Amino acid sequence: MPSISMTISHKLQRQEAIQRLESRFGDLQETYGSQIGDFKENWDGEILKFGFTTFNLNISGSVEVDTSEVRLFVELPLAAMMFKEMIQKQIGDELQKLLS
Repeated sequence: MPSISMTISHKLQRQEAIQRLESRFGDLQETYGSQIGDFKENWDGEILKFGFTTFNLNISGSVEVDTSEVRLFVELPLAAMMFKEMIQKQIGDELQKLLS
């Protein structure tokens, strides 16, 4: 299965980074609710495991918040492979803004 893996550096306190990510995940449900279904979000300390469906595709992944970086891993279905670079850029840009 294709995947996206990235690391974004930050200078926030770990809890502040977690709070920003929690807030943004809540916003995603409100903003893209008509396009995202079966949204699951489970925080265990500084690790988030998530999953959702969009356009009949199952997406899942995890986010780990460390003291100076956030590591993201997303599993993409094969059908989304042609959009991988676009998805990766959009997520990277969003995380950079969120964690600045």
